[in-house]
Amino acid sequence: MSTIISMLEDDEAAFTKADRKVVRVLAMDYPRAGLQTVAQIAEQAGTSGPSVIRLVRKLGFDGFAAFQDQLLQELGDRLASPFSQINDWTLPASAPSASSSVETTSPSQLVLIHFIKELQRSFAQLRDPELDAVARMLLQPRRRVFTLGGRYSHLLADYLASHLHQFRTGALALPRGEIERLESLVDLRKDDVLIVFDYRRYDEDVRHFCEQARDRRASIVLMTDNYGSPILPLASHVLSVSVSGPSPFDSLVPALALVETLIARVTALSEGQAIPRIATIDALRRSLAPGDNG
Repeated sequence: MSTIISMLEDDEAAFTKADRKVVRVLAMDYPRAGLQTVAQIAEQAGTSGPSVIRLVRKLGFDGFAAFQDQLLQELGDRLASPFSQINDWTLPASAPSASSSVETTSPSQLVLIHFIKELQRSFAQLRDPELDAVARMLLQPRRRVFTLGGRYSHLLADYLASHLHQFRTGALALPRGEIERLESLVDLRKDDVLIVFDYRRYDEDVRHFCEQARDRRASIVLMTDNYGSPILPLASHVLSVSVSGPSPFDSLVPALALVETLIARVTALSEGQAIPRIATIDALRRSLAPGDNG
């Protein structure tokens, strides 16, 4: 099931001027804004109630009630914890295989099937122009790049920063500690790029940091899930993926695949400009005594 926020992004080209006014209101405080009355949304958008209903129908809903029903379902999914999901979760021991004459599929194959489906789902919604815009931004030497993640997603932030460091100077993963992270705001300046990883059960401290980074006119790139992080209104670019896992816990597999894709685009668009830097780094590694290079 597509989330409403992804519909608002994917159908942008088909929206009228009045539609875009409503979309702006819904996206700026998603999903809470959509749980208001039609009149309240119309007033905030500076448009009419019928304009709100027309947009809802354009998104494929029979009416405003159906639109809000999906928002409520998304809100429940968005806040779901492993504890709340564990009673509903089951992974069958085996299942019929549609691709072979074998009657059953092993547990490991079921997990593989799940990941293939979620990867396909994630990449189907990936917009290449948005991906390339982010990759080109990361290659601009005048713009320093900082990465930031949450409890688990800091692993992705560290991973991306480590790769970017081989392409350019001024690429750094921010510290995990809240106090140390806030102190780094002192050095943040206009045109710096902050790449933020924020997934379901979103990190309030990370959102607070992003608000202050935006006040300092840094550009925010948000890596998030289909449900839409609260940081969404602060971001100039958004890349989202599925977080559905083969267990009660969310998965970062599609998110890691997206990071790898971004690295691949940075590599391609750099057109070899980073080769001298990478060669120097490689020579320094080889200069270490045997056994010292990890």
